[in-house]
Parts: sequence; structure tokens; C-alpha cells
Amino acid sequence: MADEKYIIPKNPAYQAEDIRKLQDNDPASATNTFNPLVQKILESIAHNKKHKAELDATGKVLKDQLPEMNFADLNDKGMPGGFASLDDTGKVRLLSTGERELTLSLAKPLPPLAQILPDEEKPGV
Repeated sequence: MADEKYIIPKNPAYQAEDIRKLQDNDPASATNTFNPLVQKILESIAHNKKHKAELDATGKVLKDQLPEMNFADLNDKGMPGGFASLDDTGKVRLLSTGERELTLSLAKPLPPLAQILPDEEKPGV
């Protein structure tokens, strides 16, 4: 008799959560114990392979495979309800003072403002 192969359906279902852990007192039956277990495992693997995202040449998920996401519009940068602008180091811009920009580093606290500003801009100087 030729060896039988497991048949994976065209639309495999993910069944890993439905797999019961084998117990020591379970009968050792290929038909009633092992084959149904292996079938669920193989079908779950096939489901995951079928629903795996494709990656582009840079290793990122293709845009057409991403779910619909409702994020702030890029034009809302720095606007209420939008998102913060970042400087070249990836830090949030706090204050724009002409050509200088003060940034917030979440890794350490900011020094007092009087220590940052030149004398001509310090209050009361």
C-alpha cells in the first residue's frame, strides 16, 4: 500500500488554538489521535504561509498588503491634533528661535531655560 499524504485544503484554517494537548492515557492511535493532530498542525502552518505578507527589496511590507490605517495627515505636522515635527536627530522640536532650535531629549531633562539662552534673550538681563 502506498503511503498516504495529508491533504491540505485550498483555504486552510488556523487551528492551533483548537489543538488539545496529548495526555499520557490517550490511546496511541494513528487514525484517532495522531493524524487529526498532525492535520491541524499542518493546516495551521499552511494558513500562516498563505497569509504571510510579502516583502519588497528593502525588507518592508508591500503597501497594498497593509491594512487601512487612520493616522494624522502629513500636512498636520506641528498642528493641534497632528503630530510633532522632529529635528535631524529624531528629537521633538520644542521652540524655534530663528536659526536655532531647542530640542527635547527624553533621555535626560532639559537645563533651565536661563542657561540655554544668550544673555540678550534672558529675562531681566
